[in-house]
Amino acid sequence: MEQIKILEIINRWGYLNTEQIALLLNKNNATVDTLIRILNNKKLIRVDQLTKKNIYTLSSLGNRKLGKKSKNIRINYNRLGAKLR
Repeated sequence: MEQIKILEIINRWGYLNTEQIALLLNKNNATVDTLIRILNNKKLIRVDQLTKKNIYTLSSLGNRKLGKKSKNIRINYNRLGAKLR
């Protein structure tokens, strides 16, 4: 149930990091980290590790699991870097 909530939140926002997901779910970071690890092992999300913090987006399999149309998310790393500092 919590994993589906995470998938829906990522789908709504486009991309998020662990802290943002934890704030939206009112859970601690360790719990969210284990849930994200499970979703990553099932290949439902993609992890982008170019920044200091991991950025999570839905994979095409995750979009199909939710029944949503897949959309291409482009991450502007210049703007994102300013927000994460």
